[in-house]
Amino acid sequence: SNSNSNSNSNSSSSSNSNSVSAVTSSKWRASDGSGQCAVFPWLGAAGSPHGQAVRSPSYEEWPLGKVPWRNALAEIHCAGEGDAFTTHPNPISGLLHAFHQLLRFELGIENSASDKGAGWWRGEKSAYLDLQSLYGTNEGGHDAIKMGNGEIDVALAVSMSGIGKRLRTDHGAATSANAAHALLTVFGLNHNEIVRRVTEELGEGSESDEVFQVAKHVNAICLRSVVLKDYLPFLISGQHKEVVDDDDDDTKKGNGACVCIELDLVMRALAAMAPEETAVSETAETSQPDPVSALLAASSVRCGLASRRAVATRLFQSEAATVRRARTAGVCTLNEFRESFGLPKWQTFAEMTSREEPLSSTLQEMYKDDIENVELYTGLLCESNVNDPGVCATHTVKVFLSIFLTDLLGGDLFFTKRRRENAEALTKTGVEIGKDASLASLLEKHLGVVVRGVSGFELGSLVKAAQDEE
Repeated sequence: SNSNSNSNSNSSSSSNSNSVSAVTSSKWRASDGSGQCAVFPWLGAAGSPHGQAVRSPSYEEWPLGKVPWRNALAEIHCAGEGDAFTTHPNPISGLLHAFHQLLRFELGIENSASDKGAGWWRGEKSAYLDLQSLYGTNEGGHDAIKMGNGEIDVALAVSMSGIGKRLRTDHGAATSANAAHALLTVFGLNHNEIVRRVTEELGEGSESDEVFQVAKHVNAICLRSVVLKDYLPFLISGQHKEVVDDDDDDTKKGNGACVCIELDLVMRALAAMAPEETAVSETAETSQPDPVSALLAASSVRCGLASRRAVATRLFQSEAATVRRARTAGVCTLNEFRESFGLPKWQTFAEMTSREEPLSSTLQEMYKDDIENVELYTGLLCESNVNDPGVCATHTVKVFLSIFLTDLLGGDLFFTKRRRENAEALTKTGVEIGKDASLASLLEKHLGVVVRGVSGFELGSLVKAAQDEE
């Protein structure tokens, strides 16, 4: 099996022990992300294949006539000429979408990466949130951005990532791309701040490569903190958590490498919550605004509702290609996915869509009156949205995005509590920086942008520090 996912597997204690032993002898992450599983050291590394959380027992037996033409499904996914933009009912800003896009880019599953595959995905980056977007996927990437004292050339690192250019053709276009570029810049600035503070603790004679590694690992822990304190709580309930529950048990860790095809599709479906686009296309001006302006611009626009007919029309071919690749890979159906994780299967199209017409009858006709044939990605977009204080995602997306990302973080052996709090390796300063990090603290520290309100993802919650004082 090429599976990179442990989301639906029961790892034995011996396999857990093997995976732990694979990295206990290594003080630092491999630059390509490999080495976290003793049996398959390549598992989760940049360039390794994504796996599947659920294997479909029936897909290969389907007659071609049981599934609709992929372009017909893309028409359901994408907004039509007469469709008005569906503004999100909650005050959710474009900054949340930009951070979501940063995570997709960090995991190598944004549209530009996925659309390269004729079959299914190989991860351009590792299956971990280890900031390969900033540091690169090999030692050459490290060497290209190092400054000689442990610091990095932030502008060069972010430019080499290509994040702005690549995300401009994705959901959210320029607004989200520019803000994601700014957020990655913040983590670059954070690396250099960590270097300066760690050097103060270690002394000026510190070995630069060692300081670089400390800063790189602490910076990844900071990203983890933002995901757990800001991103996931806001998705679910529109809230921010001051403290992350760190009661994890290192002996129960799995093999990590939780990036799977289903996670890709779930995150792609939620990316449809992008703010309304203006006249932006692939040929638009590609220069990046300054980070503060980019973040304030994203904060000032409201997200849309991630649902059917919400994907920008310009992404039609990409949507059709996604349907084709899912079929090529034998991705499970929506009901197979739900049943595998203990959720009740949808019994009728009306139930799945909350009787929305003409959607319900259209899907029923396209799938030959058989709810069991509804494919996963189309189902993720066409289910009814859950009414909550968060992003109001469709039912299955709401349940599984949190599960998959929590498993991804929990399966990373460099994110165990023992390693996050290892002051001998990360220094006391580094441990505290990682523990205290939040979206608000990083934005204020590095860009002088202040969060007013419950969360930085609230509409209009970001202001310049000078404005806040006024």
